[in-house]
Amino acid sequence: MPLFFWGRVGVYYEYKSKAGCPTLQYGSYSSAPPGEKKPIYATHSTKRKDPPFIASKQNQLVQTLLDQNQQLNATQLANSLGVSVRTVHNYINAVNAQYQDAIVSTPTGYRIAPAMAQQMLHQSPSDIPQNAQDRCTYILNRLVQKGGSLNLYDLCDEIYISATTFHGLMGKMRRLTREYDLSLAVSGDTVTLTGSERNKRRLLSGLLYHESASAFTSTDSLQAAFPSIDIEKIRADVMDVLNENHYFINDYSLLNLLLHIAIAINRVQNGCVYTEAPSTMHPLDPQNERLAQELTERLARNFNIRFSAAEQYEMALLLVSRTSMLDYAAITPDNIADYIGSDCTDLVHQLINTVKDFYDINLDEPEFFIRFALHTHNLLVRAQNRSFCKNPLVSEIRQSCPLIYDVSVQLSGIIREKTGITLDEDEIAYIALHLGGALETQKELANRVPAVLYCPSYYNMDSSLADRISRRMQGKILLTNVFTKESLLDQLTGSALVISTVRPHRVLDMPLVLISPFLTNSDIMALNRKVEEINTQARRENFRRSLSAILTPELFETGSHCTTREEVVHHMCSRLLALGCTTPAFEAAVMERESISSTAFGQFAIPHTLKMCSPRTCMAVYVSRTPICWDDTAVNLVIMLSFNPNDRKIFYDIFEPLSMILLDSNNLKGALLCRDYTAFIDFLVERME
Repeated sequence: MPLFFWGRVGVYYEYKSKAGCPTLQYGSYSSAPPGEKKPIYATHSTKRKDPPFIASKQNQLVQTLLDQNQQLNATQLANSLGVSVRTVHNYINAVNAQYQDAIVSTPTGYRIAPAMAQQMLHQSPSDIPQNAQDRCTYILNRLVQKGGSLNLYDLCDEIYISATTFHGLMGKMRRLTREYDLSLAVSGDTVTLTGSERNKRRLLSGLLYHESASAFTSTDSLQAAFPSIDIEKIRADVMDVLNENHYFINDYSLLNLLLHIAIAINRVQNGCVYTEAPSTMHPLDPQNERLAQELTERLARNFNIRFSAAEQYEMALLLVSRTSMLDYAAITPDNIADYIGSDCTDLVHQLINTVKDFYDINLDEPEFFIRFALHTHNLLVRAQNRSFCKNPLVSEIRQSCPLIYDVSVQLSGIIREKTGITLDEDEIAYIALHLGGALETQKELANRVPAVLYCPSYYNMDSSLADRISRRMQGKILLTNVFTKESLLDQLTGSALVISTVRPHRVLDMPLVLISPFLTNSDIMALNRKVEEINTQARRENFRRSLSAILTPELFETGSHCTTREEVVHHMCSRLLALGCTTPAFEAAVMERESISSTAFGQFAIPHTLKMCSPRTCMAVYVSRTPICWDDTAVNLVIMLSFNPNDRKIFYDIFEPLSMILLDSNNLKGALLCRDYTAFIDFLVERME
């Protein structure tokens, strides 16, 4: 399941530091050779070169001349670059000042030798950070990698800025470092970053997330970020240890955990060992302590490093806050306080009651309560140890689910009031994800079918079947839980599919797919078929709900008295106005839309207004037994839509599928045979794909 999204193209910086000093790299995937990904985070032992420098716009000029492979005049270049002719002349002069006579002027335009252009593009440090954010990211990463101390003027030379510009960045960098309890200072010619190794790693993690714009969508993305570390080997070690100890981790948490481990390995490999003890050593459960010990020992062997006791403790905290037991049948709403404490249980009850009181949303469902309670407990554990969990879906959730996010913000206020813990937007978004699972499908998960795996423990397979299902069905199935006892299936809610290695003895009220413990290609085909069936059924149910909400019996009509577009529009608008669905201005607005472009599609038309301005959202249907003259088209079916601005989603849910169904001539013929609104809705829903 995808964890992160490319929100923008990253900027690739490759600075070769002095010999032996590890350096951060991060890059633009758009500038990488085909099939190649440039690393975001790497270690090098080479010396920085200082080739002649040309700025990014000048670089584009050279690239344009090379790509066109012909002479271009100043006007053509100006149009291509989006600048003035005068600016083009300035660019050419600047390039030729660095590379003598590189761009040659001829009577028909400018040209450049391909070999010279390739040399310039290869040497040109167009990767120099060009804005304040990129400069801050580069500087802070260099400070962490260099042990926290650098010469101010050397640093300025590396990114071609003045000391004045550097000091202008200090405020922004100080605000950022304070978030991680680090101190940034300038004394004379020296810039220093001080603080614990743990907090420096937290800063690195935060910078990687920000610089990559939530880029880590898979282990491949992480591998591109850490080219010198085998991410797949880390993943295998993590999954082996978790499977052997019957622990489950979802895809969101797994990639987040892999990132933290990769940073830790990179730092240890470069001599930055985490030795300081955590400020508050909360006692660990022996099982969690053993889990962390097994994982750190395995990683130490595979990567030829040593983890300190503090590193192992941190690993335990990461695991306990990101994993759960595969089978927690003993946990119920009645006894969950035995596992998370009565204070946490009371807090969860208050949070759920708040949602019910303020929003009339009932979340008092056993499975949701248990999962939300465990999440809240893990959240508090992370807060106590200052190990908040990054959430790549923050922007997505805020934009696609504003109500859910707003509810989550209110719940975070209650948590702050009761515990003194202030949640950041990442943790608030995780609360929103839990609420969204019970209230509505998240946009990112719209095409995923929530499923559970029932796999009796006696199979005791070495590799995780759950993990293989998630990998093979990525983007189609969201595996929410793994059960090893059939009795748990009686309590199952919130899932659309049960995947099982054996046929259950009880009758299930949801689809079941039987697979082998080895997950064959036939199993994958069966899962794909069932997922498509479930998704189709879900789309049809949603379509039916939307149609039923806006089409009523009095708005469905058959007749033959309207013969022109103007007549039928006036007739239908009058009916909508009489029912209080529209205003007197609605008819003129419909005709205004028609004047721009006809809404007829073959034998049917869907007239509507440019703006959603109706008091009620309604759909009126007129089935004509005789053709209606609609511009140059003969129309037999007219569907008029009026929408209230608050029902924008219904418009998008209906308009496109309705059009696609009726564009099929056979479907249109069938729709014209419907004589009442119930038959009309049933007919459309049955043909929804």
